[in-house]
Amino acid sequence: MNYSAFDWLLQEAIDHLAEDSVGVYEILWLARGSDFQLNDSNAQKLTRDVVGQLVTTGTAQLIILKWPTNEVISSEPENIDMSSDAIFNPNAAGEYLALMSTDMGIDPKVAPKADRSDDRATQRSSLDLP
Repeated sequence: MNYSAFDWLLQEAIDHLAEDSVGVYEILWLARGSDFQLNDSNAQKLTRDVVGQLVTTGTAQLIILKWPTNEVISSEPENIDMSSDAIFNPNAAGEYLALMSTDMGIDPKVAPKADRSDDRATQRSSLDLP
């Protein structure tokens, strides 16, 4: 069977989500290391497309995790700009964007919602650097 790069990366992400949360950066690493010989721009676009598909279909939800503990910082991150390259890197506090399977569920007592104390007029992302 001949898979497209999208189909392959989507299945890889689903397989990872079946085991645990997966960082958006990890999906990018998979795309970069694939046999499809993608340049960085194409790998980033493909990663954005796969993440978008997983979220849109309800297969996964975006969350913010903290490196290196993988503690859930936010189960409902706000104002994430998926066109920004910041989605592929942790911020200065070691927080990074990840996906969690909607089948896994998140205990709201353990996973706080996004900090709503920010000034909404600035439209800052949960991943903005200070």
